[in-house]
Amino acid sequence: MIALTHDRRAAVIPSTFRGSNQKRRELTLLKAQREGTTALKSSQWKGAKAQLRAETQRKCAYCDAPAAAVAHCDVEHYRPKSIYWWLALCYDNYLYACQICNQVHKGDRFPIAGPPLTGPVVHGVSDQALQALVGTFAPDPLDLPALPAHLAAWAAERPLAVNPYLVDPEPLFAYEADVALQEVSIVPEPTQTAAEQEVARQSIGLYGLNREELRLQRYITFEILSLAHEGLVEQPNNARMRAILERQVAPEHEFSGMCRYFVRRVWDHDV
Repeated sequence: MIALTHDRRAAVIPSTFRGSNQKRRELTLLKAQREGTTALKSSQWKGAKAQLRAETQRKCAYCDAPAAAVAHCDVEHYRPKSIYWWLALCYDNYLYACQICNQVHKGDRFPIAGPPLTGPVVHGVSDQALQALVGTFAPDPLDLPALPAHLAAWAAERPLAVNPYLVDPEPLFAYEADVALQEVSIVPEPTQTAAEQEVARQSIGLYGLNREELRLQRYITFEILSLAHEGLVEQPNNARMRAILERQVAPEHEFSGMCRYFVRRVWDHDV
């Protein structure tokens, strides 16, 4: 898992998720929730998929594996829409994630260590009052001045599930290579605080980051990485070995979070 950043230019964020279009959708959502007729459909967030995929370099935001190598990837609701219904249409609640991490493992679970968020009160509320709520319970991705307040409110829940758009995940995790079993496991970074290690531990379990296929696939990448490391130790000026390491730690490379851990934190290469 590596840190991700939203591109907040209007040119890349579909108009559905911002401005007046988003406000209309929010009002419809509020009214449906009031009447008990909410029927969320994937078509309501499908338009975000292309940009999210580009931001993750066509990899799952959680397991860091290429979409084609693990399972079909789609728009994932970080905070489950079945619980946080008011964030179902929120662009900043979306990630590009594989079905195994998202559906097989995470599902509707969302562990927290703080007080849970509460959504807008809609039952028995007039249309005029609902209109006043529009734009207050979820951020517009282009309204940068308003974004910090929303992020602070979300952070107060103290989620035990890492969102790489909100927290740099790399310092939270370490990796252990088992040459005998030919697999690499992800573990909490032992130098972090107990609270941060718990976030890492919960995230590993929640997303299924140590499932067998990932451990084995990581090792294949690790073997190439290790050979390049050994070659560079023997020949510090070996441009080819350095180029391999540089390619492995690049954000578009599979398991680049693991590669950065070994290359930069274990072997101390300046790439």
